[in-house]
Amino acid sequence: MKSLIVTRKKLFVSVCCLLAVIFAVAATWKEAAVIHTTTSKYLNPICSVKTDEKKVAISFDTAWGDEETPRLIEILKRYGVKASFFVVGAWAEKYPQSIKSIYAAGHEVGNHSDTHPHMPKLGRTDMLAQITR
Repeated sequence: MKSLIVTRKKLFVSVCCLLAVIFAVAATWKEAAVIHTTTSKYLNPICSVKTDEKKVAISFDTAWGDEETPRLIEILKRYGVKASFFVVGAWAEKYPQSIKSIYAAGHEVGNHSDTHPHMPKLGRTDMLAQITR
């Protein structure tokens, strides 16, 4: 039996390579369409818009460590890529300088709730509290 050991560095490099492939494929698209996937009873749209421009949107959820954030920002800068970073409240409190670096590099910073709960299981009041905190 063979084992595969994946370090954080290998995983990070693999993700960056995958992103490069996605950007290359996106550059060949002539026209975009709207795709819908169904997960359980919820409809999750993966949307794109019809445009003559060769564009792709990329986002990152920030809810874990911060070790690779500076490197990720540098890779995005090297390729002239702008991204959206959706930040969880606890991460924002723990790594405020990273949020400043992300924003200063020209990326969008968005709200990904306070504690990253499963929102459909929450009531309206709790959902609003998660978003506003």
